[in-house]
Amino acid sequence: SSPKVQLLVPIYNEGENVRILYDTLRAEQVQFDSLKFIYDLDTDTSLPYIAEIRAEDPRVEAEKNQLGRGVIRALRSGFARVKPGPVIVIMGDNSDKLSIIPELVS
Repeated sequence: SSPKVQLLVPIYNEGENVRILYDTLRAEQVQFDSLKFIYDLDTDTSLPYIAEIRAEDPRVEAEKNQLGRGVIRALRSGFARVKPGPVIVIMGDNSDKLSIIPELVS
């Protein structure tokens, strides 16, 4: 079995894309310890979808970017809050090929 990883996903109003991303991770059988969506604003359209996913899977979290708006600050904010171990960044717009994650961590 592959080592588990922490997944960081900077998002900005991705809405239903976060559900698609999560469902794709499950379909590809990607093993992970945590899936952290990092958002800038409390009005982000992704948040209701993340809450719905979290109700099914407590490994999923939404964490507010505390360092100011933007993807770079969101990543810094996310990296500041992960545990030691492997971390993989995924874009929230589903532009990444998630099926390669197991190969990345093996």
